[in-house]
Amino acid sequence: MVIAKKAQDPNSPYSQMMQRIAASSNELAKNGSSVELVANIILDAATNPNPRLRYLVGKDVEAWAANKKNMNESEFFNMIKSISA
Repeated sequence: MVIAKKAQDPNSPYSQMMQRIAASSNELAKNGSSVELVANIILDAATNPNPRLRYLVGKDVEAWAANKKNMNESEFFNMIKSISA
């Protein structure tokens, strides 16, 4: 991840936020889908004569979608927020 130089300065008002984003991005990347899988889904979406509105790629996103079915909007928002916190 590329982070703006000034945001890396501990005195920057963005420093703590950028550190949290970097940490959660690294964690998400560990569990993320391969670029090949994502590329194949994009190719399918771009070439399918009857594309779907949404394409879920990866076990993490499939789990989120399954959890969403059992949550109200506020609960789902809080779950997603806790992942990126």
